[in-house]
Amino acid sequence: MRLGSLHLKNIRSYTDETITFPAGTLLLAGDIGAGKTTILLAVEFALFGLLRGTTSGAGLLRNGAREGSVTLALTIQEKQITITRSLKQLKETIAQDAGKITIDGITDELTASELKARILDLLGYPKDLLTKNTSLLYRYTVYTAQEDMKTILHDTKEERLETLRCLFGIDKYKHITDNTKTFLSELRQRRAHLEGKIAELPHKQDALTACASQLSRLDPAPALTSLEKARAAVAEHKRALLALDTQLESTRASQHELVLTRERITAATTARTRLDLEIPRLASIIAQLTNTLSSAINRDDIRTALAQKNAEANTLQHTIRDLSSHIGGAKAQLQLTSSTLHKINGLDTCPLCLQHVTHEHKTTITNDQDKKKTGRPCSTKTI
Repeated sequence: MRLGSLHLKNIRSYTDETITFPAGTLLLAGDIGAGKTTILLAVEFALFGLLRGTTSGAGLLRNGAREGSVTLALTIQEKQITITRSLKQLKETIAQDAGKITIDGITDELTASELKARILDLLGYPKDLLTKNTSLLYRYTVYTAQEDMKTILHDTKEERLETLRCLFGIDKYKHITDNTKTFLSELRQRRAHLEGKIAELPHKQDALTACASQLSRLDPAPALTSLEKARAAVAEHKRALLALDTQLESTRASQHELVLTRERITAATTARTRLDLEIPRLASIIAQLTNTLSSAINRDDIRTALAQKNAEANTLQHTIRDLSSHIGGAKAQLQLTSSTLHKINGLDTCPLCLQHVTHEHKTTITNDQDKKKTGRPCSTKTI
């Protein structure tokens, strides 16, 4: 990069001034306050714009002025470049306006951040400096204020080296080196861990070979025969259990029928008792009617009425005999159910699964059968 000229308008002590930089070495000399630092700050502003903490708008714009600008002409890699940046007074602050850059006669108007990115690209500075304090690079490589020299000189070797690494974008190589050391350390630890895991691998391989040899000598035929026999026994037990379940369902149906028959017997007995009480009364009434109305009633009518009553009595007797027959069948079914319950209560081992039948299970079955006798709902539980 070679500076050509610098035009200042309302920048600190310069109202409207153009400075031409000759080729070769240049010395800026003058009394304190002559404007030497202003020229360097203006060059910095033209390249990078306002920088937080170092270059402010209030420190550049001339007191009392509403607007100011800096135009820098320079040559970079044989390209003729002109950069213009502006400042303007707002209500409470001084801000930089949009700028423009001309490269070999082609002008682009850019925002402050876009213009800064273009300059960094032309100068070959690291791109990550776009979001960092660019003045650090410029102040170390181009312009260092007198008050900053003491700080730089008093830094340690490591601090200056770290600063230069950040300036030229080579700090990432140090990060790579540190990360590589960390990664190598983790690899060594992992290697030691894996070596510890495979230390007993030969012994485990020998044990696996021995197990495979022992397995090859085993004859699976007896085990398969036993398995087939066990499966056949299980199938037989399942069939027996199914038959027992069928018998149990039949017994439950008989219990329900028995309850209904008992209710019918009770109703018939009550009717018979009522008829037995009614017959003597009717006989007495008939006798009285016969004695009282013998002269006025035709004997044929009386015979007809008596025949009807006798027919009704015969019908009732047939009904009583049918009910007695039902009662006998129900009693027989009840005896069969009681016998079945007695057998179940006498079991100690289930004939199907050969498991022990607990007293609690027997009690549950007995309660269920008693509930069925009375017509109440019951719970079922298999052995």
